[in-house]
Amino acid sequence: MSKTTSPVRCPIDQSPVVPGYIAGNLRMYRCTSCGTAFTHPMPDNAFLQKYYTEFHTGEGEDAGYSQEAKMVRKHGAQYRLVKSTTGGKIGRMLDVGCGKGFFLEIAMRDGVICEGAELSDTGVDYANTKLGVKAAHGTIESLKDHFGPESFDTVTMWGVIEHLPYPMDTLRAINYVLKPGGWLFIQTGAGNDWIDRLLPGVNQWYDPPMHLFVFSPAGLQGAMERAGFEGVDVDSWYDISTSRRWIRLIRNGASAIALRTIAELLRLKTPGFQQTRFPFASEMSAAGRKARSA
Repeated sequence: MSKTTSPVRCPIDQSPVVPGYIAGNLRMYRCTSCGTAFTHPMPDNAFLQKYYTEFHTGEGEDAGYSQEAKMVRKHGAQYRLVKSTTGGKIGRMLDVGCGKGFFLEIAMRDGVICEGAELSDTGVDYANTKLGVKAAHGTIESLKDHFGPESFDTVTMWGVIEHLPYPMDTLRAINYVLKPGGWLFIQTGAGNDWIDRLLPGVNQWYDPPMHLFVFSPAGLQGAMERAGFEGVDVDSWYDISTSRRWIRLIRNGASAIALRTIAELLRLKTPGFQQTRFPFASEMSAAGRKARSA
């Protein structure tokens, strides 16, 4: 891992950071202001391109990406969230990090004009040839001029922003392709909540290079606002149904409290857990609108 000659700063608000967690040869830091954790230094684009292409290699829904089937099961609820929040006025929609295009397929079947952007060429090929949905290969930063300014009414980004090395650049590119007043929807893992503070840095989100950022609710809201979005509403207790919210809270809370109790009884320091990632964590969603011209 290369060394840095200047103090590390939070990519969201440029605040000082504290050393956080080690995962293999990668290190994460946490912002002292917004509480967001991030990987530093970031893997390069060539590494990430190879990493995500391998995720989507194959024919099935899972392919090489073990979490994709779980995401597919969420897409119905995510589409209902978009439809209810926009009052059914979705307009032309872009899904950033569309994977194989399963979310787009749901929207297309409901009559929405939509397309996707995806870094994995195998994912794009599956979306275009197997599902018949329109998807372009590349990042939104590289494709923004291809799409054109103010060309979409709604943009979605489900389980994507935590994988991005430079999320502020991505958010600004999304702002560029959105019409004034257009909607941006994001879903990601939640960090720096009470469960995370109970056992810092050990839940499933802290596993670079899979996840490069673990946003706090304040960090996600601040990032969107700095990128030109207003009225940002963050649901820091997101799930696809009310019953699932309660199940997740009880399960994750009980697990975190039990592990913390064991650590205290055995007089273990928090870093003693850092070589293990536990499969419990919170999720959050956020919605905001591109600021209208003055």
